[in-house]
Amino acid sequence: MSKVVLSNGYEFELIADGYSADAEGVHFSIQSGDKTLEEIEQIFSGIDTFKVIAGEDMSDPAIVANYYGYTRVQNLSKIPEYYIGVDQETGDGIYVAVTTVSCIKRAIEDRISDVEDSIDDIVMTILGGDDLLADLGTEESVVEESSNTEEPAAEETTPVEE
Repeated sequence: MSKVVLSNGYEFELIADGYSADAEGVHFSIQSGDKTLEEIEQIFSGIDTFKVIAGEDMSDPAIVANYYGYTRVQNLSKIPEYYIGVDQETGDGIYVAVTTVSCIKRAIEDRISDVEDSIDDIVMTILGGDDLLADLGTEESVVEESSNTEEPAAEETTPVEE
């Protein structure tokens, strides 16, 4: 038996050979029960760590794989009745709902943009934030006023007779 354990505390039992990773991302085929695709997407979105654990009775599972940084759900598909084996007592087939979840890492451009935004926020906080922008706005107004000043017109005088 294998499970995927998410960093948000959720655990899902995997079907046989129910996980893989490749250049595109990580892929899990989980026994999702009655959860909808929307619920599964919400559970898996934003997760940064996935652990795959395995064990006979799960009393002392071993970590089989760790996946980090796959924070975006790319694909979801659900098979409502997936055959997983035969019930030993009745001989009937066992069918479960299975959802395949594919997660990808964020694009490097998105991560760089987030870092740049964070740096901008830190710099603005250190330099005084909005107060600095307000001060700059005031100084710009003063500079504009002083650069747009014209020489005063000469006063007109009328000759005075004596």
